[in-house]
Amino acid sequence: MKVITKKVWIRCTAAALALAAALWGSLAWQRQAVLTEARESHPNLYVEPSNSVNTMAEKTVYLTYDDGPSKNTPRILDVLKKHGVKATFFVIGKEDEESLALYRRIVEEGHTIAVHTYSHKYHEIYRSVDAYLEDFEKVENLIYNTTGVHPKIFRFPGGSVNSLVPSKQVHKDIIREITRRGYVFYDWNVVSGDDTATVYPAQTLADNVLKAAGRVKSPVVQFHDAPLCRTTPDATDIVIQRLLEQGDAFAALSEDTQPIQFTSTGN
Repeated sequence: MKVITKKVWIRCTAAALALAAALWGSLAWQRQAVLTEARESHPNLYVEPSNSVNTMAEKTVYLTYDDGPSKNTPRILDVLKKHGVKATFFVIGKEDEESLALYRRIVEEGHTIAVHTYSHKYHEIYRSVDAYLEDFEKVENLIYNTTGVHPKIFRFPGGSVNSLVPSKQVHKDIIREITRRGYVFYDWNVVSGDDTATVYPAQTLADNVLKAAGRVKSPVVQFHDAPLCRTTPDATDIVIQRLLEQGDAFAALSEDTQPIQFTSTGN
């Protein structure tokens, strides 16, 4: 009886393993088909990769702003202009005349304009590789048609590693595909804390930045210029004044700047 039971168990196990292998092979084939289709889509969504990557200079601070433009963006631009500082704006898609004028002003005043997706809707853009590319291309075209600039750098909503994506595997596939097309993504190593429902005082945000910036050689500071971030312009002013007093320099990011990345290849 024991021998028969063992034989049955072996057969059942073998059958289960064979079924699992078949399912895995089918899923792998389906995923590869999706990736192949994505690679063949959006034929214009390519840029020439940079031939040189410059190491970030010590004592140089890179201010970045996500989720704009909004009514707070002109105030930030005014602060930057007052101090002669250049920054990087990872913008989302807005097609009203005021926002289009802000895209142009960002470029005209010597800042870097970069992609942060059109919709910034996690459940949509991270649904598939093609969904991300479609959204990305929409804002890339908007920026180019408005400013004449083809952005080569971008930032993932939530960063290149985040817990809000529906599928970690799809997120990895997105990273591989968009970087294969020549684009470079930038995360951050200093957070201001201005991306919460609570509107913190400007001094609190500035203290967050100044404390964290002192721990890294080349701070890439994540601010936001979304509508709710109304204390960010004043926080920017405080941060710039303090760091200039310390002898720090400021620069905008470009495709030639060594990126800060939570993950580089999606592995």
